Amino acid sequence: MHRLLLWSDKTVKWEQGAAEWMMRSDWIKHHVRAGHITPNGLSYGRLVASTIINTHILTLFWQTGSFLFLSKSAVVVFPLYLFACITDMLDGAVARLYKEYFSDDERQHGINLDRHIDKLFTLPLLLFYWGSYAILNKYLILLSVLGDICATSLAIYAKRVECTIPSNNLGKAKMVSLCFCIGWIILGWSQNLLSVFLTVALTLGAVSLITNLKKAKRMKYPDIREFKTARN
Repeated sequence: MHRLLLWSDKTVKWEQGAAEWMMRSDWIKHHVRAGHITPNGLSYGRLVASTIINTHILTLFWQTGSFLFLSKSAVVVFPLYLFACITDMLDGAVARLYKEYFSDDERQHGINLDRHIDKLFTLPLLLFYWGSYAILNKYLILLSVLGDICATSLAIYAKRVECTIPSNNLGKAKMVSLCFCIGWIILGWSQNLLSVFLTVALTLGAVSLITNLKKAKRMKYPDIREFKTARN
């Protein structure tokens, strides 16, 4: 457990360091200060890229009736996917390094927006590519999808009862690992190594979810029946 936490901390530091290195660009600095680049704008850019990717894949499926073509679509999908990953890295760095340019409401909206777009960004791709992989990887991908659905459900419930569960490095490291796995899948590389990477991402996601559930219990969330009664 200690090694897992240490590894997740290092992964997050690497991701933040890479984003801050990209932020050294004078072009990016100029456009952030001018208001042309914002964290929420980057998130919406990721949403647009994800929509184009998903539309392209569904169009090919409509034409061929199969998802077995996916490895051949990498020339279109991977550049857009890489762009989406870069915006995911940069939105947090822009918010941290230039926080004086954004209001508290914008930052809070950005946090919620980022979480939901991340799911729209990764889950459809995992499901699309699910059918073209070996049985072990199918189960690992399915478990990753179910884990993300559980984490999203917990976040939505917490918001509805006006409680906030802060993100943790385990969850962030899981997202980095999952993005790496999806890139690996798009390029059609070794399935054996993919099993290892998916297992790492799944483990990080599971521990992050358990950690958040413990936080929820400590924060003494109201019983779900009481919440429904109060809402009605």
